[in-house]
Amino acid sequence: MKHYVIWLLLLWSLLSTSAAQANDQVLPKPMVLRQLVMLQHPQPLPLIALSDLQGNAHNFADNHGRMTVLSLWATWCTLCVRDLQHLQQLLPQLDAQKISVVPLSIDEDLTLVPPFLQQHQLQFQQMWIDPQQQVADILPTDVVPATFLLNDNGELVGFVRGYVDWADASVAPYLRQLADQYVNLPQP
Repeated sequence: MKHYVIWLLLLWSLLSTSAAQANDQVLPKPMVLRQLVMLQHPQPLPLIALSDLQGNAHNFADNHGRMTVLSLWATWCTLCVRDLQHLQQLLPQLDAQKISVVPLSIDEDLTLVPPFLQQHQLQFQQMWIDPQQQVADILPTDVVPATFLLNDNGELVGFVRGYVDWADASVAPYLRQLADQYVNLPQP
């Protein structure tokens, strides 16, 4: 039932007529992001208890003040390897003060995650896990990889389900422009 409510909220947000962007501009999406759906109204997400591989607690509010690129993945997902590799290539092109990239493993068996990351030479500043798959109560997890964009308040503002070539040259500039819209940094 929770999934239907979330999808109804997402559908309502898509069909609404007013823009959520701070300056009411809709950015033209690069072709590689044609499947990215930007919501017209940010959708609050309940704070669920997630953790990292060291057992430290995390939730969507951890990246307050930054746009978050939350990437759902699993070790059994073959497309997730490319998706994560391309996200890793994207990282140096982003402003870490405005954008966080957070891969979130939905693997139930946590012992599979560290060897998978090592085998594929994947290193991220933040790597979260959700072995109880609590995220499935608030976001669809039936398709991985799936990426969710959260604004600086941890609210859902966009999503894409399936593989994206994050290493494409057009992606970083687009994400930087989105961050300019969704991140309100204090002025010096």
